Amino acid sequence: MVRFATVLNERMREKGMSIRELAGLVGVTYEHARRLSRGLSVPSRYMCRVICEALDLNFAEVYPGVVKDSVERRYGKSVKPEEIDGHVDPVHKLWGRLTPSQQRDFFTQMESLADRNNKERRSA
Repeated sequence: MVRFATVLNERMREKGMSIRELAGLVGVTYEHARRLSRGLSVPSRYMCRVICEALDLNFAEVYPGVVKDSVERRYGKSVKPEEIDGHVDPVHKLWGRLTPSQQRDFFTQMESLADRNNKERRSA
């Protein structure tokens, strides 16, 4: 099973929560929640954050697993981050040296930069 689905199922089990309850809690269809719980879909960054908030999970700890799931889904399990994009490797090497708070800050900064780029592209 993929990383996110494992974390999701463990937390749902701890909380005694059904897939239908999860779907209602985070505002998705039953089918989408089912696919997430089975590892058949990978959540978007936004949906990962919503699920983490709803289930009291640490986004900064969960999201890297979502990224890995997404990369493996797209490129296969044998691909290393540096083989996909040389810019990922330096982040990968330093990630473990950051505190959870710094990891959250990093994602917040990256999201802000990506959002700004999207706005600039749309206005151009």
